[in-house]
Amino acid sequence: MIKKKSNAIGDKTAVLTDNPLGSSAVEEFYFSADMNCAESIMRAANKIYSLKIEEPVLRAASGFGGGMGVGHLCGSIAGCIMAVGMLFVKERAHESDDLKKITADFIDRVNKHFNSLLCSDIKNSHYQVDLGCSQVVYETAEIFWKLVLDYSDKRVR
Repeated sequence: MIKKKSNAIGDKTAVLTDNPLGSSAVEEFYFSADMNCAESIMRAANKIYSLKIEEPVLRAASGFGGGMGVGHLCGSIAGCIMAVGMLFVKERAHESDDLKKITADFIDRVNKHFNSLLCSDIKNSHYQVDLGCSQVVYETAEIFWKLVLDYSDKRVR
């Protein structure tokens, strides 16, 4: 079990564990830059994994926040899946033997953790008025962080 600690973020407090991807996503992007869940994950992954994604490409994540604005696939999950592509695909998905396995493993881990992949379901149990979805962003990033460590030998970036 990971030891959790309280981490003050401005006038807000969120329960965080030791995870640089999640800390960056929540502190630097979700709260400080006022970005949505998908944007926060992608920008944190870009920073932490040194992906060198250019600004116009990073903006592509913006439409995935809030379950694509309609409560479907959680934006944090979508942001992580985009980061999977950046970390594990050289040129094309069809040329990446492990992509489906890694993606399926991530989806399975997140689904077990939240009991859903849908933004609307996850928000029902995790959204907090004063913190928004910061805990969801953090926990999803933590699951992704562990996934990347587990598949580190498969990374292309």
